[in-house]
Amino acid sequence: MQRNALRKIFDRPDFTPEEVARLGHRRLGRAEGIGRKGLANIVEWLRRQGYELAGEARGAHAADPAAALKDVKKLEKAMHVLQTHGYTVLTNQEADTGNEDGGRQTEASENLRIS
Repeated sequence: MQRNALRKIFDRPDFTPEEVARLGHRRLGRAEGIGRKGLANIVEWLRRQGYELAGEARGAHAADPAAALKDVKKLEKAMHVLQTHGYTVLTNQEADTGNEDGGRQTEASENLRIS
């Protein structure tokens, strides 16, 4: 595991799995000395300890309402850009009923598909 890099982040030799998990995926991903493999090792270590790295769960709801609102705004902006360029944005239920126009579908998120 990336103990030296984590010691540098915390500026102390000891830290708990809970403290590491609270740092979040983004913070650890940008930390000096932690690459993709190191990040994967940290995630696995946290899981063995019963923790999950904050911001890692796909489709999880943000604990911070402001962050959740920001995510919704980003999705709305992306949907608007796609629609402006001629794409049709469908919910999963609409997309599961079939793609009448025969266009290509790509999963955009757990709740939306674009065709």
